Amino acid sequence: MIKQQNYQQARLIENHPDASGRKPVAGFTLLETIFALTLFLLLIVGAATSYVEIQKAQYKSNLMRKVQEQAQNILETLTREYRFGTTDYSCYAEKLNPPCDEVTADANGHTNALAILDNTGTKRVIFRLHEKKPAPVLEILRQEYLNNEWINSTEFIDGFHEMLTPEIVIKNLNFYLSPIGSSPYQNYTDNQKQFQPKVTIALQIDAIGNETSPYRKAEVFLQTTISSRIYQ
Repeated sequence: MIKQQNYQQARLIENHPDASGRKPVAGFTLLETIFALTLFLLLIVGAATSYVEIQKAQYKSNLMRKVQEQAQNILETLTREYRFGTTDYSCYAEKLNPPCDEVTADANGHTNALAILDNTGTKRVIFRLHEKKPAPVLEILRQEYLNNEWINSTEFIDGFHEMLTPEIVIKNLNFYLSPIGSSPYQNYTDNQKQFQPKVTIALQIDAIGNETSPYRKAEVFLQTTISSRIYQ
């Protein structure tokens, strides 16, 4: 009898509104609410972290592509100039007149600059890595042989020009000449085997600002060997 009365009272409370006119409804406990909020925040943090990492990976991928493209452009420029020219051995032998007085090559053929003579012997281009703050820069100079002397071309009248390399810094650039010492064209006769001049270029570049932003690091190392196509 008592159980039946309690049941009837519960039904009355459920089916009849309170003094404010609202029916009582079931709700979440404080513990359930805290748990739900904590789970929601964890999901938000995880999603945000994943998004940031994806953005960084995509940025680094694009940065690496740009660095590789610019490295290829530098090598293509050097390759094009050398392939249709040859090593200017006279520049490496020059000790008095600029700019060749600063162009040196050691006994192993390693040089700090690449001096190239065109197929007419009247035009010369010199590439060098110039130490400069905050980072080394690649420079170019074009010259012409007039009145028994080398003079700077009109567009290079003020000397070396910097080759623009946006978003990258050239960390290292080395040239290795072969053969070493003197031109293989000297004392050449038709019945002798001719060794074509060639140069090996080793280039190392990186993205600008990688010291302050590690995720910007996009170091690239390229090496190629080019043979001259000039035959005498």
